[in-house]
Amino acid sequence: MSRPARHLPRVRALFLTAFTASALAACSSGPQTAPADEPTPAQTPTPALTPTNQAPPTTHSALTADPSYIANNVVYWWESGGEGELVNSISAAVDVQDLRTSNVWAYDFGPFFDTLDRIREDDPIPDVKTQATWSAALKHLHDGAGDIFDATRLDGMQSQSPSEAAQETRGWAEFDEGIKYLKATQRRLHRTFGLTLLNDPWKEDLQ
Repeated sequence: MSRPARHLPRVRALFLTAFTASALAACSSGPQTAPADEPTPAQTPTPALTPTNQAPPTTHSALTADPSYIANNVVYWWESGGEGELVNSISAAVDVQDLRTSNVWAYDFGPFFDTLDRIREDDPIPDVKTQATWSAALKHLHDGAGDIFDATRLDGMQSQSPSEAAQETRGWAEFDEGIKYLKATQRRLHRTFGLTLLNDPWKEDLQ
């Protein structure tokens, strides 16, 4: 014999129906999203950077144009071997001048060229005007001695062709020009920077 089906009272059934409806309403009331067609806040555009007229940076004159800077560097060059090289160049020039008045036919320019070649490889004088006279002196001395050397014979023959004699004359004139520039360099170092040779091969009064 089967059990008869149980029937819920009417009031309880109504309660369940109301509860179920409330639950469904709660589930459907979740977070709401804005409609797709809702306008988004407009972004304020960043103004473009425009170049400004800035004053150019202040420039200073080169240190090499500062007289005190030049003087300090010339003194440093002098004390670091420059004085000795000036003495060496003067001594070498004086030796060649002595050959001019001697009765020798062949000149030995070997030591002279060695001295000038070594000096020309050294650091320049850190003053434009002094270096200009110094370079001119070394060039004239070197070229003049070269012409004299090429014009003299080393085979013991004490005779010259007219062209060789003319070349030697030109060589001595060039050499004398180098002497002038060498003395001008010495004078400028003395008068402009107060530098005087302790041992002056020329014994020249620069005042």
